Amino acid sequence: MSLLSAELTATCNALGYYDEKTKKYYADENTLETVKDLIRYLRKDDENHDIRRQLGETKVLQTDLLPLLKSYWEETELFDVLIKLLVNLTTPPLILWHEEVPSDKTVRNYFIQVEDHLRSYKIAFADGALWAVLSSRLSKILETVVLYLALNSSWTCVSVSLKCFGTSYSLAEDLYTYCSLLNSMYDQIPHRLTCLYNKTELNSFSFVG
Repeated sequence: MSLLSAELTATCNALGYYDEKTKKYYADENTLETVKDLIRYLRKDDENHDIRRQLGETKVLQTDLLPLLKSYWEETELFDVLIKLLVNLTTPPLILWHEEVPSDKTVRNYFIQVEDHLRSYKIAFADGALWAVLSSRLSKILETVVLYLALNSSWTCVSVSLKCFGTSYSLAEDLYTYCSLLNSMYDQIPHRLTCLYNKTELNSFSFVG
């Protein structure tokens, strides 16, 4: 085992563990930083996407990340970082290889390996409990969108948020849109609420596009 493989394995093991008796995933005290470490590893990945392929082989998405998401979906910071990591891991191979299937036999095998991992991810995402969690989070975001509209008098962000429901979008695009909206909403709402409190009441705003 290479040093990098050992580091990745140790990092994945530091996420936490799943208890079969309680049917719950238990995070480690440093889980948030560990998830961020995995994102940093992927940023440093090489042109053959070795780190991505190794993470696919470990099945960390199926055994740790999705159970973690379901168990700690109410912890906003951890949830947001997990979504960012899932967005990265579910990126289609054509995007990774710049819209071209590799002609080199060895590299094409890497491409196929990433495709195989995505197929296994798709099966893992076919989980009613997982989508119930995502729906709950999304409903909160849509509530925030309504408030955001009231404060900004614009329908622009609605068209962005509704992309999350589009059947023509891939899983990665759905999650990316969801994550981007989440970040933009939570970054701006506190300031807007302060302005609202100081200047006027909510019902004085009109929903004009």
